[in-house]
Amino acid sequence: MKEILFISCLVSVSIFGYSQQTLQHVVATSGNYFANEDVSLSFTLGEAVIIASTTDNLIITQGFQQPEYQVTNYTDESLYVQFNIKIYPNPFANSISVDFQNSPVNNYTLKVFDLTGKMVLLENLRSDTINSIDFTPFSSGQYLFIISSETSGLLGIHVVQKII
Repeated sequence: MKEILFISCLVSVSIFGYSQQTLQHVVATSGNYFANEDVSLSFTLGEAVIIASTTDNLIITQGFQQPEYQVTNYTDESLYVQFNIKIYPNPFANSISVDFQNSPVNNYTLKVFDLTGKMVLLENLRSDTINSIDFTPFSSGQYLFIISSETSGLLGIHVVQKII
């Protein structure tokens, strides 16, 4: 009986000991690898880091990626320009005006969607003039104005109401 108990304990310890092994696989959402004749560099984003060995100028890890990185952020606040987009009148009958004040960009794109999500108008707008948009062919209701520029991306989403 002692032999059976000893053997079953030995088997249990070996099974539990084997199941506690950790395989170091890299599971990450993003990363890349670069190499030249002197050095190779690989990195990933979103994983744990375990440092194995360190010298003055070198860190070697055990299957995981290097833990040290430097992010440099520079912001020049003088580049920020306060500008406004005025859309008037709202509600409107036949036409609506879009005016860009203190705009850093000259060309904008206006996409107009109805409430079903269908794009009903695509218009190029300029910031150096007041843009008048003719809505006489459209029925009354609410419309979604999405204004963007090629350099700045999405600038504004506005809901407007056509009456009559």
